[in-house]
Amino acid sequence: MRRIQICILLLTTWILIPAGAQVFTDGQYNTEFSIILSDYITWEEEDTLDHFTVGVFGSNEVFNAFSFKSESGKLKGKPFTVRYFKRLKDVVPVNILYVGRKKNGEVKRVYNKIKGQQVLMITDSCLHYESIMLNLTPLNRTNKKTFELNKMNLDEAGLQVSQRILLLGGNEADLREIFKQTKQELEQLKEDLAEQKEDLRKLNEELGIKLFELELRRAEIVKLSSEIEVQQQELNQLAENISGQSQILARQNALLDKRELDMVEKEKQIELQNQRLLLQQDEIVSRNKVLRQQEEEIETQNSQINEQSITLNEQNITISRQKGTIFFFVIVLLFFLILVYFIFRAYRIKKRMNLILKEKNAAIYKQNEEILAQREQLEVVNKEIENQNKNIKAGIYYALTIQHAILPAADDISKIFPSFIIYMPKDIVSGDFYWFTSKQDKKKQKEISFLAVVDCTGHGVPGGFLSMIG
Repeated sequence: MRRIQICILLLTTWILIPAGAQVFTDGQYNTEFSIILSDYITWEEEDTLDHFTVGVFGSNEVFNAFSFKSESGKLKGKPFTVRYFKRLKDVVPVNILYVGRKKNGEVKRVYNKIKGQQVLMITDSCLHYESIMLNLTPLNRTNKKTFELNKMNLDEAGLQVSQRILLLGGNEADLREIFKQTKQELEQLKEDLAEQKEDLRKLNEELGIKLFELELRRAEIVKLSSEIEVQQQELNQLAENISGQSQILARQNALLDKRELDMVEKEKQIELQNQRLLLQQDEIVSRNKVLRQQEEEIETQNSQINEQSITLNEQNITISRQKGTIFFFVIVLLFFLILVYFIFRAYRIKKRMNLILKEKNAAIYKQNEEILAQREQLEVVNKEIENQNKNIKAGIYYALTIQHAILPAADDISKIFPSFIIYMPKDIVSGDFYWFTSKQDKKKQKEISFLAVVDCTGHGVPGGFLSMIG
């Protein structure tokens, strides 16, 4: 109860004091609230521990606050020591591990490192819900929720969460689960109360039967008493009238004594039954008191459940608004990151292309210099080749002149028979040639003409040589 009052005082102070005049720093607030929340968590071997160990990863301010608290304060009624982990590889299993806001990017790796061990991990404003156990959230005027918890991860670590944590807040899904468990326990308690009421009803029926039997026995005792009085009157009359009947009177007295003894025994039995009835009545009264107390507790719990339902509805509205806001900011952040990425990528590409262009320009400049040198050499060679071509062509044209001089004249052929000549060499000097001559036949006394068209293998200068040989 004292922890709850302190927490409510802290929350009220945080809300009422302006932002510029806060008494507690974030580190001190997170330290105090972590100690408060740990009271609602139970470790399996908690009773055997002589002290607790608290580890801090990524927050010097929280480490200093925990160290200051460890000198004079206690955690769950036991002393505790504090360790500081500078890097992720230094983190080892402890009872409570506080991860600072600056290390939220490494929460998943921290959780995987302590997963399956009895370590209560407390984070500060972490957005990775699947990797948190207890996550402290910042306070403001519109959101009364001070933390959120992931009950599945707490159960996996073997840590039990008290239902009283509902008074402080928490994650909607886990609170709904705890609320469901509380409701089930209330239903079970109602069933137990109904059974007890049925037992009391049966007990009342039995008591009524016994009371009825006692009334019958009292009526019998009254009847016996009246009979005894009548008999005593008769005996008195007999004693007055008949003094000689002493023996009969003595017998009747003996019978009366015996009946009186029977009456005494019956009265004792009645007293015992009365005592039992009184005890049963006291037991009924005590049970009725217990029932009334339980009914009052049920009414109180029902009112608390109604208040918690209203709080949950308010938190649902707040969470939906926060989700919309977070979704909008996440979209804007993603758009900004994508824009930054493309700008950076374009800058890198431009820088790389400039470097490549610079290298290519240098290579092209070098190649141009080499090409210029080669052009100069080629010009020299071309000049030499041109000179050689001139000389060769001069020789070939001279050979053409010689070839035309050797070939028969077209007029000589036309004299013998009408004709025309198409002679088109492929390479100036032709390898093919035509030949014509006339010879006088002395026997027949007439002139014989010979005409030949020769196809030589090759053309150009080699063909010209072959045509000369032909």
